[in-house]
Amino acid sequence: MPEKKKIKVKVKKRRLKVKKILVTILIMGILVLSFLYIKRLPITNIYIVGNNILSDKEIIDIKDIMDIKEIKLDNKNLNKANYIIVLEETDDYRKHKVTKRLSNEYINYNVFVNGTRVNNMVLDNKLNNVDVGIDNKNNNYLIYEGEIEKLSQLSIKIGMWISYEKITNEYMNSAFIGTIRVYVESK
Repeated sequence: MPEKKKIKVKVKKRRLKVKKILVTILIMGILVLSFLYIKRLPITNIYIVGNNILSDKEIIDIKDIMDIKEIKLDNKNLNKANYIIVLEETDDYRKHKVTKRLSNEYINYNVFVNGTRVNNMVLDNKLNNVDVGIDNKNNNYLIYEGEIEKLSQLSIKIGMWISYEKITNEYMNSAFIGTIRVYVESK
């Protein structure tokens, strides 16, 4: 009988490639941590389009995205009083180191009277100073006019912001500077 030859088979031991495993775990860890970081970032600049249940302005609480100043009116008279709230534009932009005036068409505002939003407007209602009895030569823009009952109080909140939707680079380093004034007339 022929002799059986023993064939030697080399068995390769598989070694774990620790470096490749560690690099893979490190990359996966970085990806997971990046995802968690991005998920925690606040969401800004959300535009809701095509909603037929509520308008865009009703969905977003505008009070949360603008700076609001509060004016309190207190009528201690026994008569009703009329009031107007005016934004009086400065006549000297150089004093404030502003070289270019921002066009008022980019200024938006909201008015809340006792917590109720009254209007959402663009600053475009320029007053004729003589007609309303304002004694200055500046540009004056009507923000709101109303009536306050006798022996009552009003809380008026005004929020203003710049609409960057249509603004161009020509308005870089420009500003619109003014002072809010309230004029009251008793009946």
